[in-house]
Amino acid sequence: MDPQRNHVTRDDLRSETREIQPPSSSSPSSSSGQTASDPRQPRYSDGFTVIPPKESQRRELVATLQKDEEKLQRWTEDNRVTHVHMEPETLGGHMTQAEVRQKQQTNQRSSKLQKKLKQEEQERMRRQEEEKLLQKMKDEQRSKSEIQSLLPRRLSPIRYRFITTMFKSDNYQRLSRSRYYRRLSPDRRSRYYHDV
Repeated sequence: MDPQRNHVTRDDLRSETREIQPPSSSSPSSSSGQTASDPRQPRYSDGFTVIPPKESQRRELVATLQKDEEKLQRWTEDNRVTHVHMEPETLGGHMTQAEVRQKQQTNQRSSKLQKKLKQEEQERMRRQEEEKLLQKMKDEQRSKSEIQSLLPRRLSPIRYRFITTMFKSDNYQRLSRSRYYRRLSPDRRSRYYHDV
């Protein structure tokens, strides 16, 4: 046992293995009729039981594996690529080296300008989006304040919700017939209809 790794190595197992025969019985096993010298008899060794394979099955398995290997080798030899033929061509395309370097220099000079223009365009688009969002929020607050100014000072939350939904849905005929709307003062009514 290796004290540094604190576990048993394979070499230790090999050195310590000793075959222990199963407890001998006075009479041979009645069911199979096998003796202790039978090669198929399991062997016990340090807590492990080794059961030898059946020789006939093992021979068949080895034979099929060898046949498969031979088939694979024949197939690879039959399908092996014999030669590869490629037309020779010059690398680097159809441009000369001077033309390529000139093109790279012009691209490098204009790349800074292109990058700056792209950043400015992105900044402009971002500002437009922010302005649209801000304008939308302002419009919502303005409509809320207009509705609030038209309502009487003391209303229950249910009545307040009813009137605000009427204003939002633009259902003025139903609103004008409602008793909550009649509670509004005439100047507030006219102011609302005048604004609309």
